[in-house]
Amino acid sequence: MNVQPQRTQQFFGAASWSRWGYIVGMPKVNVYVPDEMYAELRRRDLPISQIAQRAFSTELAKASNAEWIARARKRPLRRTAITTEDLMSAARDDFGS
Repeated sequence: MNVQPQRTQQFFGAASWSRWGYIVGMPKVNVYVPDEMYAELRRRDLPISQIAQRAFSTELAKASNAEWIARARKRPLRRTAITTEDLMSAARDDFGS
């Protein structure tokens, strides 16, 4: 029986595990790292796959944010100024004074 560490379960929940120790239904990929980095990861007993997944997620989020910023910058500029007095007046109208 393959027993997985608790910290792995927090990322993948009740996933199905193969007898070789990877999650069924996830594609396997090769990631190349320098020998020194691999040795240090192993020395510290760090979860290489989880670290890579977090890095991938971070990069995907950065790309999504960059796309949103690019779209926002293409929006037309506001032509009228909004003063603090106008904002306070609108807030008072909405929430009472």
